[in-house]
Amino acid sequence: MGRPPEPVPADKAEKIIDALYEGRALTDICAELDIGTQVVSKWKAKDEEFRREFACAREEGAAMRVERASAAVDKATVANWQVVKMQAEHAMKVA
Repeated sequence: MGRPPEPVPADKAEKIIDALYEGRALTDICAELDIGTQVVSKWKAKDEEFRREFACAREEGAAMRVERASAAVDKATVANWQVVKMQAEHAMKVA
């Protein structure tokens, strides 16, 4: 029999979930926490609760990015519309 899997560190799990709800990218979150995205994938594979919370946070975060992009488009001006358009298109692709 192998060793039992290491539990997902609660502090890091909470920071990841909170940041995903804010619409942040997982790669940025992981860099900030000094962990690889593959570590998060392993945590999701072994912890059902973390996996559910992660999925929900990622979905809500995507909605947050779309909402921010929409608000930016509404405020676009003649001077910045091209930049705003590119940012909105990117937000929609990532979501």
